[in-house]
Amino acid sequence: MERLKGEVLGRGEVQDLIASAWTSVRSMIVSAAEDERSELRLRVRASLLSLGARMAVEPKLQAKVDGWVEGAAVYVVTTYRKEITS
Repeated sequence: MERLKGEVLGRGEVQDLIASAWTSVRSMIVSAAEDERSELRLRVRASLLSLGARMAVEPKLQAKVDGWVEGAAVYVVTTYRKEITS
């Protein structure tokens, strides 16, 4: 199965189809993100507001988000150390 999967995914026609599909999906996402009334934008906004409200009252969530931010900061500093200092 793995060999067959590799053969199918390695074909030029399949690669072109994947690239075309990604281009279409990306375009739809960008268009939805730019439209203030799109379902995507409304849901993202509602989710962020909900997260903010929960973070205001849930210490465990605050700690979890702090950990994510700290991890991201460490990654950025260690990965892009030279670019940051220059």
